[in-house]
Parts: sequence; C-alpha cells; structure tokens
Amino acid sequence: MDDETKTLLREIRDLQREQLELTRKIYSGVPPWLNWHFSLRQVLIVVTVVAVVLGTLVMVNR
Repeated sequence: MDDETKTLLREIRDLQREQLELTRKIYSGVPPWLNWHFSLRQVLIVVTVVAVVLGTLVMVNR
C-alpha cells in the first residue's frame, strides 16, 4: 500500500472511532425507560394486548 492509501485508511478508522464515541454519548444520555430498541415479538405482544383491551371496551360500552 502506498502512503496515500494508508493515510485514508487511518482517517476512516479515526472517523469510525469518533462516530462510535458520539453514538455512546447519545445512548448514555437516554433514560433507560426511553430505550426504543424493541424486538418484533415485543411489538406484536403489545399490539395484541392493546387490540384486546380496546375490543373489550367497545363490547362493554354497547
């Protein structure tokens, strides 16, 4: 590899390191209850429970 390639690779690595640090800072500032990483299974369970509760409320109010 020539010097220019090595320099570019070093700059890319430095930028990736900076991006990782910024990402960590952003996530460390987010409160745990506001963690928006939900799995598809969790989303489907919540949607199902909400649908059942709303359906029950509609049936009771008839």
